[in-house]
Amino acid sequence: MKRSRINDIMGAADEMIRAHGFTLPPFAYWSPEEFRARTDASRIVEARMGWDITDYGQGEFDRLGLFLFTLRNGSLADLERGRGMVYAEKLLISRRDQISPMHTHVVKSEDIINRGGATLAVELYGSDDAGGFELEVNGADALEHVQDLRDIFVDKVLSTTTDHMGEEFIPEYARFLEPDLLAVGERRIRAKRIVIATGSRPIVPDDWKQFGDRILTTDEIFELETLPHSLAVIGLGVVGLELGQAFQRLGVAVTGIDQISTIGHLDDPEVNQTAVELLGKEMPLWLGAPASIREADGGSLEVTAGKHSVVVEKVLVCIGRRPNLDRLDLDKAGIRLNEHGIPDYNRHTMQIEDKPVFIAGDVNGDRPLLHEAADEGRIAGINAVADKPLAFRRKTPLYITFSDPNIVLVGQRYSELDLDKTLIGGVSFGMLGRALIMGRNKGQLRMYADKASGRLLGASMVAPHGEHLGHLLNWCMEQNLTVQEMVRFPFYHPVLEEAIQPVLRDLVAQSAFVLEEAGRRLVRHGLGLADVVRTVQQTTPATRGPASRTSSSPPRPRRRRAPRPRASSARSSSPA
Repeated sequence: MKRSRINDIMGAADEMIRAHGFTLPPFAYWSPEEFRARTDASRIVEARMGWDITDYGQGEFDRLGLFLFTLRNGSLADLERGRGMVYAEKLLISRRDQISPMHTHVVKSEDIINRGGATLAVELYGSDDAGGFELEVNGADALEHVQDLRDIFVDKVLSTTTDHMGEEFIPEYARFLEPDLLAVGERRIRAKRIVIATGSRPIVPDDWKQFGDRILTTDEIFELETLPHSLAVIGLGVVGLELGQAFQRLGVAVTGIDQISTIGHLDDPEVNQTAVELLGKEMPLWLGAPASIREADGGSLEVTAGKHSVVVEKVLVCIGRRPNLDRLDLDKAGIRLNEHGIPDYNRHTMQIEDKPVFIAGDVNGDRPLLHEAADEGRIAGINAVADKPLAFRRKTPLYITFSDPNIVLVGQRYSELDLDKTLIGGVSFGMLGRALIMGRNKGQLRMYADKASGRLLGASMVAPHGEHLGHLLNWCMEQNLTVQEMVRFPFYHPVLEEAIQPVLRDLVAQSAFVLEEAGRRLVRHGLGLADVVRTVQQTTPATRGPASRTSSSPPRPRRRRAPRPRASSARSSSPA
């Protein structure tokens, strides 16, 4: 580091130490000339006391570095003579998100006193008899463990499905000969109703297939026997983010790439920005430019996106999945494909046009999620044996990316909202009690509510354990609850669910302001308060009982003309 940078760090540290009611000893401020002139300075030098600032040779002090000032230190020679101090006293300052690498003490007792009040994470590892320890990931063991888990899950599915079907299960490809006639291997099967549930497969551009087994998809990634040294992940949707972060934490040098500027299917710009900042601290994220691949020296691949370029051992392609429809000869069944390469069908009955054919699961390209595929299978199965197809109400959408922190989308997406008719509230996890205790106080939650009724419409978040918050909000939306109803729910302390509470209060305050403003406008036209209430009721969409009662009891008028800003929702916004 440059001397000017060191001086800046020393100055900031001195200021912080004084702010906590502590003063450094006089020798902290001696000049080199004073050290040379003083007779008592040798003891300080021999004991290695004073300033110690390091970036561990990495040139990135803010990311990987440490400030240390040794106030007192024992002498090994004194200890060998049976006297002297047996301890050291040091001040350490670790900045936000700053990491100090692992180091070894063969024999050491240590007290760590956190005077600054921040959350300090310390990882301790047991050593062997020689004082050494092993931190390297055993890639082969890790991959074998994942494969074992995969096999357990697959076996469980098979045990409850095809394993019990006996001769009714035919492990052959099927194709249409007529709308109600299938060719299955050498057999011909005529059926009154047919369900297509053939799934999907990963998409790999044709010009990338030339690179052979250096190109991976989800079909091959779990068959690896050893971890690659480096990996580029192209496509940062759910799968790309989950696998990219997982391999990064296993010690693989991962670079994430996507031609769009969002990750995890986030379309709320504020939540997406937070997610990119958080996940970008673990691995480089190149967004907004398409990727290209070419051969590099030594059998590696060079991946380029915009102004960025990296040489990697493997490339994981996660740019989407193609429905398995191309081998079915759908045209012989009179089934046409739309511009997306999928038949037009009713998502409430799963029926394709007016044909005796139903489609369910990933093959229809609607919601490629396990719980949605299970629901679609039930709907298609019921209607395949029903006298007349029945229409079913579909569940509130729920999408979870199991990254760390989780990315969760519930209900309506931000891009689907009519912002003129929507209230938006948000909160950061920075000061949330439970998140602070866990050392996981990073993330953001944004919730959307209907301006007229207060009904919760959707939410987007990047949050620690956001999977649980997502389910809670999803269930509330399934019940058509309003923010006025939800704000009355009990919230235990300290729990992560408390993040929802200030957002609800914000949305309720905004909703009250909308009602108040509507009342003012009507009063100006000569209507009384009772008339205002009736008018608001007439213009508010019908909701569940409690919501209607809330609408018919407007809050006490306030004198302010704009919603009061809340410290807990500094990043909240309502449409202009």
